[in-house]
Amino acid sequence: MLNVKKTTKTKLNGNGSNNGHGAADSAPDLPAKNIQLTDNARVVLEKRYLRRGDDGKPVESIKEMFWRVAYNVALAENEWGGDVQSAAESFFDLLTDLNFFPNSPTFTGAGTPLGQLAACFVLKIEDDMGRSEAGIFQTLRDAALIQQTGGGNGFSFSRLRPKKTLVRSSAGEATGPVGFLRVYDNAFAEIAQGGTRRGANMAVLRVDHPDIEDFITCKTNENAITNFNISVGITDAFMRAVEADADWELRFMDVLSPAWKKFQAHHNGEPGILFLDAANRSNPVPHLYPLEATNPCGEQYLGPYENCCLGSINLARHVTPDGKVDWEKLRQSTVTSTRFLDDVVTANKYVPAVPQLQKAAYAARRIGLGIMGLGDMMYRAGIRYGSDEAQEFSAQIMEFVRYHCMLTGVELAKERGSFLAIEDSMYDPKNLKWTPPQPLQPYTHNYQRPALNWNHITESIKKHGIRNACQTTVAPTGTIATVAGCESYGCEPVFALAYIRHVNDKGQDLKLTYASPMFEQALIKAGISEEKRKEIVEQVMHDGTCQNGSREKVVLETHATAKAKEPKSESPQPIPMFHESKKPRPKMLRGETFQIESPMGKSYVTINRNGGEEPFEVFINTGKAGSEIFAVSEAIGRLISYALRLASPVSPRERLAEIVRQLNGIGGGRPMGFGPNRVLSLPDAVGRALSAYLNIEDQTIAQVEPQPESKQMVMKIGDLCPSCGEAAMVNEEGCRKCYACGHSEC
Repeated sequence: MLNVKKTTKTKLNGNGSNNGHGAADSAPDLPAKNIQLTDNARVVLEKRYLRRGDDGKPVESIKEMFWRVAYNVALAENEWGGDVQSAAESFFDLLTDLNFFPNSPTFTGAGTPLGQLAACFVLKIEDDMGRSEAGIFQTLRDAALIQQTGGGNGFSFSRLRPKKTLVRSSAGEATGPVGFLRVYDNAFAEIAQGGTRRGANMAVLRVDHPDIEDFITCKTNENAITNFNISVGITDAFMRAVEADADWELRFMDVLSPAWKKFQAHHNGEPGILFLDAANRSNPVPHLYPLEATNPCGEQYLGPYENCCLGSINLARHVTPDGKVDWEKLRQSTVTSTRFLDDVVTANKYVPAVPQLQKAAYAARRIGLGIMGLGDMMYRAGIRYGSDEAQEFSAQIMEFVRYHCMLTGVELAKERGSFLAIEDSMYDPKNLKWTPPQPLQPYTHNYQRPALNWNHITESIKKHGIRNACQTTVAPTGTIATVAGCESYGCEPVFALAYIRHVNDKGQDLKLTYASPMFEQALIKAGISEEKRKEIVEQVMHDGTCQNGSREKVVLETHATAKAKEPKSESPQPIPMFHESKKPRPKMLRGETFQIESPMGKSYVTINRNGGEEPFEVFINTGKAGSEIFAVSEAIGRLISYALRLASPVSPRERLAEIVRQLNGIGGGRPMGFGPNRVLSLPDAVGRALSAYLNIEDQTIAQVEPQPESKQMVMKIGDLCPSCGEAAMVNEEGCRKCYACGHSEC
């Protein structure tokens, strides 16, 4: 365990408060330490993690919050006669030194009446309306209770009979998996309206289910299913059929349906892919269940009623000043973090009305120790993220973490016993099937990593067993990475080198500016002059550091006079249905593309002309394909095009001028620029582009400069955040998170 620093003390009780309420007899003397939190971290932490009274004001300090979590998790040590005081202080140091954080529900749930500490669960759905404990509506009831506590759910709908299948008991037709998926989706939408956090959900359907095509397309309409991620469960047999370009039979029980040959993703990035057979080859407890579904973010396969007990080591805190990995500190953090997570399994109150949750958790005692700040560690070690060396570096780090996590699991098995279902499992000491991991490629770099004796792990499991059936998982780390001060989340690189976070404070929009210290330090280290550094930073802030999407989606021409390229849609298009009074589109048109800055980022407005040199159609491209901003831009362009192509005595140019008058001056929440260059909103920016095309009063596109206080608000490459409204909602690690306010859907 970590040593507790003996410094100035503050008297706190077991509830993390010095207000006199709680277990005063267990109150420890805590070290008065300076927790090195950034300003952004403090604001996000105070908003999301601190307990509040009836008046909405915090009733605990940041340090008291950390103690509340450490102490209530350490209470689990009582189960085995452990030293709660010592464990709580070790956990407190681990958290306040920012070396490790559990998932958000542990911060918000520890020491509270609900006491539910897990992020997500997987629930079973049987082909039954409610007579069995896993019937369709019984499972919906269980899921609703879990979402009340802030947990998410994963489901496999593969056991439900296909749509329109005969139901013998009623002589009717079955609803099918997609129909019941919509029922679940609508129910969760209503639950979310009364809560503070929308529960995340995952729906899985096997690739051989007859309704798979309907499942794949069920989210093509962006508003059809809004509370679920969806994934197709792929089998080895399907992949062999793909390789052989063979037909594929869809089957439910013993019923075959017509062959299906083509499987493809759709325009909104769903469905995802889950390799079920590959997962089951690594299933540590195959005697209990086959793996059929994952948690909502998809990082961990779980059996029925099992949960995600997750935590992440902050790798940025495990680098020496000279850029070397601090292996001993990493070992200590891994040991204490593993014990912490095993205690969470016991301390968790789960949902008492669903007793299967605790039973499943105790049977396998799954934990998922992961990482955050890998990109930070690489930058400080001088390793380029994405390089061949970075892959080996990551492999060596994760092998080290897994080794010491498993070694600690063996020690815990000596103290507390193995997980209850170890007999007949992969880790059964009498018939050990687990084998040590092997690197994908031989290691060629020496990072002074201590030797790992995997044979010792093998022999120790044969003798003592192991505490947890699953030990490591790399999970999304949205909010906890922000609080920990990481520039890179989870195992991802740094997404944005400069941006502004928006936090709503008593109805006021509080702006917190951020610029990457590592980026600025790298420029200084490279010997670049201050003036040049400023120029580089401003350029990066303005343009970002990478392009989204494929080369084909990168705009190659602006203000073009050459033939405009018609945007190519990746999704199936409906057959054009022209109104009889609407002009048909010629096969070739000429036009210009204008680039303009808007509060939502760069907008590209293309105006095409017909043979009479009149404006005929408008395409508007803002943001990333599949995002809400992209959809709004496309909608504005379609409406303008429709107005231009309708038969009318008013000329298209005059109509476009009227449209400009309607768009100009529309205000938004975050205008940019000064005076005549001030852009009020995306519609206002579109109006300016159309105005430049028409040369109204010789007006040209303004080269808009951001306001000083918004200078870092430039990486507008995300979707709109439902919490702060900023265009900073991005998808990382399988989880949508906002870089502006810290909002996370996981």
